[in-house]
Amino acid sequence: AEVTAARTEAKELRKRVTLADAVVSKGQRHRSLLSSELMSVSAERESLLRELAVQRERASRARTQCTSLDGENELLRRSRGRLEMQLESQLHAHRAIIATGAGTAWERQGRAERLRAQLAEQAKSCSATAE
Repeated sequence: AEVTAARTEAKELRKRVTLADAVVSKGQRHRSLLSSELMSVSAERESLLRELAVQRERASRARTQCTSLDGENELLRRSRGRLEMQLESQLHAHRAIIATGAGTAWERQGRAERLRAQLAEQAKSCSATAE
């Protein structure tokens, strides 16, 4: 009876060992899959980190360019303001010159007409005297 009990117990223990071996084997396969997946995820992470570094560098260069362009834009805006003021000043000066020139021409024309009228009067008076 003891031998039968020992055999039964040994048989049960072998079943349990077989089950434990199966669980261990399944765990090892699962561990192997997880290890492989972890390596894949790690490689993808490294790739993404490199891409992130590249994108950060591009963003930094873009910010630098924007700052530079903002500075150039401000200089151009100031230069444009100065040029507009100079053109406005020159425009007023030219208008004044034109107005003065037109006034002078008007005055000359008036004097010429008065001289013609005086000469015509003198011619009449000379003609009247000559007759």
